[in-house]
Amino acid sequence: MDMMDLTDLAMRGYNELSAGQHQRVALARGIVQDTEIMILDEPTANLDVRHQMYVTQLLREFADKDGKLVLMICHDLNIAARYASKIIVMGSPERIHSIGEAEDVITSDTIREVYGIDCDVVTYEGRPMVMLKSEFPDE
Repeated sequence: MDMMDLTDLAMRGYNELSAGQHQRVALARGIVQDTEIMILDEPTANLDVRHQMYVTQLLREFADKDGKLVLMICHDLNIAARYASKIIVMGSPERIHSIGEAEDVITSDTIREVYGIDCDVVTYEGRPMVMLKSEFPDE
């Protein structure tokens, strides 16, 4: 409970918790199972940016220090690029577009091909960061 910053919520009913608190409770339940493989579907959904970074960094540490395999679905390209050791970019319909290191797959060409939007991809702290253009493309 300490690891997920839930100690102060221990005596509250589940229905009294916010969506982000529900998400952190679900993550804590998964973490205490102490499995070799963690498969997570949007573990940062409903979390504020502080908790998104904390959770993703924590999962990265589980992989690096504890040797766990962490498979995570994430729609936030910048979070994925910052913390993932490998990224699978899904194309449409349900096809793999590319697999590789963040700097190899998080590119403006990939974003344009998969999502149909223009962006700039810059390097920040050695990792790619997606900077969306201000105009939504005409269809």
